[in-house]
Amino acid sequence: MRISLPVVLFLAIASCGPVRGAATFSVPDSSLPDPLVFIAYGDIRFTKSSETAASSPGVRQAMIAKIAAENPAAIFINGDLPWHGIADDYAVYSRETRAWRAAHLRVYPALGNHEFSACTEPICLDRWWDAFPELRGRRWYSVAIGAKVVGMALDSDASLLPGSEQRI
Repeated sequence: MRISLPVVLFLAIASCGPVRGAATFSVPDSSLPDPLVFIAYGDIRFTKSSETAASSPGVRQAMIAKIAAENPAAIFINGDLPWHGIADDYAVYSRETRAWRAAHLRVYPALGNHEFSACTEPICLDRWWDAFPELRGRRWYSVAIGAKVVGMALDSDASLLPGSEQRI
């Protein structure tokens, strides 16, 4: 199996036993469907529909609808949610994922390099946090999906070297 960089940036870990340690966010088992379904998706690149080289609007919209129909316990997005970190691309995300919000789906995004494209870091981060206000002030985090699944969203633009803030 070939693993691309975006897959490594977001890591969902299933365990056989109880989740140990405190996650940043948690979803109780009582709030989860049976069977447990979650979606991992990356490099969506929300942007204007005229941009077809970097993103495929028709395929993207079909995937969004299919994900909503699956009614997953969680959607993990492993980076590159917008094509660029511009307001217009986040507006497309907001518009195209209305069904997710209407269904109260849980979306857990990770920061990728495209979130930092075409804007300065503070502005890019503000736009991401405006799209995901529950994450404000966080560039990485973890989420416990019930007692047996933990997801970690890592920031591909922050250091993971020993002693770095993200690594700690």
